[in-house]
Amino acid sequence: MNKTIFALFFLLFSINCIYSQNQCNTFTLMGTINADTGKMLLMPISNKSYYQYCNKEVNVRNGEFIFTDTIFYPTAYILGLRVNSEWKYLSGVFLVDPCGQIIHCNIDSMRETPNIVNESMREWREEYTIKYDEVNQKLDNLGNLKDSVNRIFKNKPNNLASNISLTIDSLVRQKDLITLGYAKSHPNSYLVLWKLVKLLPNGYKPIYDSIFSQLSKEIKNTYCGLRLKENLEFTRNITVGYQFPKLKVFTVNDQEIELPLYGYNKYILIDFWFSNCNPCLKQFNIYKDLYSKYHMKGFEIIGISIDEPQYVTNWERVIKEQQLFWPQYLDKGKKNATSLTIDYYPSNFLLDANRVIIKKNILPEELEKIISK
Repeated sequence: MNKTIFALFFLLFSINCIYSQNQCNTFTLMGTINADTGKMLLMPISNKSYYQYCNKEVNVRNGEFIFTDTIFYPTAYILGLRVNSEWKYLSGVFLVDPCGQIIHCNIDSMRETPNIVNESMREWREEYTIKYDEVNQKLDNLGNLKDSVNRIFKNKPNNLASNISLTIDSLVRQKDLITLGYAKSHPNSYLVLWKLVKLLPNGYKPIYDSIFSQLSKEIKNTYCGLRLKENLEFTRNITVGYQFPKLKVFTVNDQEIELPLYGYNKYILIDFWFSNCNPCLKQFNIYKDLYSKYHMKGFEIIGISIDEPQYVTNWERVIKEQQLFWPQYLDKGKKNATSLTIDYYPSNFLLDANRVIIKKNILPEELEKIISK
């Protein structure tokens, strides 16, 4: 499409949105990217249950693409460019407002927020992100330092990495307090709503209820707001101090069973992973060391894979090649992962002998401190 026509079409659409009705429930996202062809995907930032409409796919032609769909309030997405089944670009999170907007993507800027102009992203640039700048810089520096320390110690548990993790945890709590303060002063901010959607899969925290309570009634009653309220209530009961729920899983022989959690084990680590997840695979050497040292002392690991049917043979191959001696099960259709609001992998739950959750998403160095007692 000619650039002038492209811009003119957008202008006419925007004028139509302004004058046709008080609320425009159709959005048009007209975009450019420095790639001639491919498939552009508009994807959810978290579980699909938060979206009434998602996973749109359009062709890129001469570096341009257009999405049109229905939304009733500002909605968070990420964009991805796929060329011949290979991902060439993934954006950072951004918000789309009802009506029309233009977005510019740079294929060389992976995971960065694309250039898009609308009211939600104006708030994001001018009011929201500046609240987090200082603490985010500290987190980036500590993350790089921890990576360097782990390389020196070859990813084995060490006190220096543990101390860095404690400082990181403190800064994360500081970020949660910043979000709470922002919600109090901006109860109509959809940025806060989608922030909670993105945070919850990492594990429930009581402060998330406090943040959600500050949002306006209008936001709470949106489709996303109602789903978030449900998930907050559910995850509140699968947090530290509560019993891990009963799950149905499939064995390597494709037999459906209830996940066996009772026995004589002092500690059980439930590890959610999948065979094409590099961070998942990297953790196995550490887990094998811990398993060999502490299994006979009452430590068990249970692996649960979310691999889709076409990747089951790959899952079986990884188990064999990596010599994963602990029990492995399959979560068909991600039913358990979805119910537990797991969106990031690997994710784990550390349980005691009574199936009570002790920790969620525990790091290896912290794990050894607990199971070695």
